[in-house]
Amino acid sequence: MNVQIKNIIKIALTIALSEGVIMVFLSEYNTIINDSLKNEILKSILDPVLLIICTVPLLYFLVIKPYNTENNACSSIKTSIMLLSLIIFVAELFTMTFLYWLQHDLTVWESNLIDSIFVTLLCTPLVDYLVLQRCRPHSSNQMGVGKAPYVFIILIAIILAILVFTVMAGIETLSGLRAFVGAEGLWSKSQKGAVIHLVQYATTREGQEYETFQKLLEKLLGYKQARLELEKENPNLEVAYEGLIQGGNHPDDVRSMAFLFREFRHFDPIDRAVRIWEQADGLITQLDAQGKETYQLVSSGVQTSKDEIEKNTGAILILDHQLTTLEDDFSLALGEASRWANKLLFLLMAGSTAIILIICVWLILFTGKIFGKLQAYNDDLLLMSMDLKKHTSELEEMVQARSKQLIHAERLATLGTFSAGMAHEINNPNSFILGNIEFLKQYWGIARPILNEHQKQDITGRVGSFMDEVEATLEGMQDGCHRISKIVNSLKSYSRGGMEADKVECRLMEPVTDAQYLLQHRLKKGFSLTLDVPKDIYIVCDRQQMSQVFVNLINNAMDALETMGENYEKKIRITGEILDNHVWIRVIDNGPGIPEDAEGRIFDPFYTSKGKTKGTGLGLSIVHGIIEDHAGQITAYSTSTRTEGAELLIILPNRETYLKIRHSRKRS
Repeated sequence: MNVQIKNIIKIALTIALSEGVIMVFLSEYNTIINDSLKNEILKSILDPVLLIICTVPLLYFLVIKPYNTENNACSSIKTSIMLLSLIIFVAELFTMTFLYWLQHDLTVWESNLIDSIFVTLLCTPLVDYLVLQRCRPHSSNQMGVGKAPYVFIILIAIILAILVFTVMAGIETLSGLRAFVGAEGLWSKSQKGAVIHLVQYATTREGQEYETFQKLLEKLLGYKQARLELEKENPNLEVAYEGLIQGGNHPDDVRSMAFLFREFRHFDPIDRAVRIWEQADGLITQLDAQGKETYQLVSSGVQTSKDEIEKNTGAILILDHQLTTLEDDFSLALGEASRWANKLLFLLMAGSTAIILIICVWLILFTGKIFGKLQAYNDDLLLMSMDLKKHTSELEEMVQARSKQLIHAERLATLGTFSAGMAHEINNPNSFILGNIEFLKQYWGIARPILNEHQKQDITGRVGSFMDEVEATLEGMQDGCHRISKIVNSLKSYSRGGMEADKVECRLMEPVTDAQYLLQHRLKKGFSLTLDVPKDIYIVCDRQQMSQVFVNLINNAMDALETMGENYEKKIRITGEILDNHVWIRVIDNGPGIPEDAEGRIFDPFYTSKGKTKGTGLGLSIVHGIIEDHAGQITAYSTSTRTEGAELLIILPNRETYLKIRHSRKRS
C-alpha cells in the first residue's frame, strides 16, 4: 500500500477515535461541566481544546515522527505541534458553526456523529498536506522559497475563521437584540391593551371586553413561560420558542432571542433586563388576579357601588403605572446592551482586518523577494524562447506538409464513402427502370393474345392505347438512364476535387413532382401522396440533387408505412411555406415514427433500421449532405415529440438569403 495512503488512514483513525472518546467523556460528565462552566461559549471551546490535547501527541508519535525518520523529513516538534493545533482548531470552529445552525434539528448523538465526521474529513487532508507533504525532502533552493509562508497562510485561515465566527455570532446577537426591542414593544402594547379593556369591563360590564383582556393576557403569559424555561439548566427550547411566538414574535426571531438570553444571561445589561422582565412577570400575575377579582365582582349580579368600582380600577391603574416604569427600564437596558454589542463587534472586525492586512503586506514583500530571484533566470528563458521560436517554425512547416498529406488521404477516404453513396443513389433510377420493365411485360402480356387472336382484324384503335403506354414507359426508362449518367458525372467531379453543382432558381414544386413521377409505380401500391406546396415558392438548387432528396424521403416513408400492414391507410404529405426569408418544407407520414433513441443517428452514414437486406444506411446521410450543400438544414422529429408518424423538416434559404450565405462562404 502507498505510504501516503497509509498515513492518511492513520490520521483519519486517530482523529476519529479521539473525537469519539471526547464525545463519550463530555456525555458522561455533562452535569459536572454544566455546573463548572456557566457560559455556553466556554463549553463550546472545551471540545476543540480537549481534541487538541488528545490528538496532537498521538498524531506526532504515530504518524509524524515515523514519517520524519523514514523520509529524512524536516518537520520539528514545535512546528508540527503548532500546525496540528491550528488545523484542529480551525476544523472544530467550522464544524461548530455548521452544527449551530442545525442544532434545533439534531439529537445529541446525531450532532456528535456529524461533528466527528466533519472534523475527520477536514483535518485528514490538511494534516497530510501541511504537516507531512510540506516537510518532505527538497532541494535547498526550494526550501528557501517554499517553507516560510506556510505559518502565515495558516494564521490567515485561523483569523478568517475567527472573523467569520465572530461576524456570525455578532449578527445573531444583534438580531436577538433587535427582536427583543420589538418584543418589548409588543409586550407593552399587549399590557396597555389588557389594562384598558379590563377597566372598560369594570365600568361597562361588557363580556367582550373581558374576553379581549384574557387574550392579551395570554400573550403576556407566553413571555413568562419562555423566561422560566430559558432560566433552566437544560431548557426545552421548543417550549421557550412556543412562549415567544405566543407573545406575538415572528418564528424566525425566536431562535436569536433564545441565543441572546442563554449566551449573555450573566452580562450586566442583559442580566438587568432579565431581572426587570422577572419583576414585570410578577406584576402581570397580580394583574391576572385583579382581572379575576373584577370578573367575580361584575358577574356576581350584585349591584356594586361607584366607590367599589373606583377602588378596583384604581388598583389596576397602579399596576399599569408600575409596569410602565419597568418597561422604560427594560428599554434602557436593551439600548445599553445594543451599544456594547456594536462596539465589540466593530473592534473584533477591525482587529482581525488589521492583522490580515499586516500578514498580506508581509506576503507581498516576501513575494517580491521571490520575484527578484526569478528575474535572474530571465536571460536564460529569453535564449530558450529564441530557440523555441526557431524549432516552432520548423515544426509548423512539417505540420503544413503533413496536413496536405492528411487532406489528400481524407479526400480518398471520403471518395470511397461517396462512391458507396452513389451506388445507393443509382438504385433509385434503376428501380424505376425495373418497375417500368414490369409494366412493359404486363402490357405485352395483354397485347400479345389480342394480336394472336385478331391478326386479320383492324385492331389499330385497341392496340394504340397500349402502344402509348409503352412509349411513355420507354421515355421514363430513358430519363432514368440520364439520371444515372448525371450521378456518375457528379462522382467524377467530386473525385477531381469537389461536387459544387450549378444551382438555379426554380419552383419548389418541380423537384417534388420529379420525385413523384419517378416513384409513381411504387406509389400505386396503396400509398396516398398529398402535395401541399404553393406554386409561387422558389428555391435556389440543383434540381437533380433536390429530386434525389425527395425520392429518398418518400422512399423512406413508404418503407416505414409498409410495416403497418396491407389494410392500413398509408398517407404521405409534403408541405411548403415561407417563414423568415427561408422555405420550410415538411415530409410527414402516418407510419410508426422514428424511435427516440435513433433521432440523433439517422443521418449518420451506414445507420439503418431496415435490416441489412433492405437498406445501406446511406440515403439520409446523402440527403443531409445535399441539404447542407444548399446552405440549409434538416431535422427529424421522433415519436417523443409526435403522437403519430414521423416528420422531417427541411429549411432552405430563399434567393436573397442564399446569395448572402454563398458570398460569406467565398470570403471565408
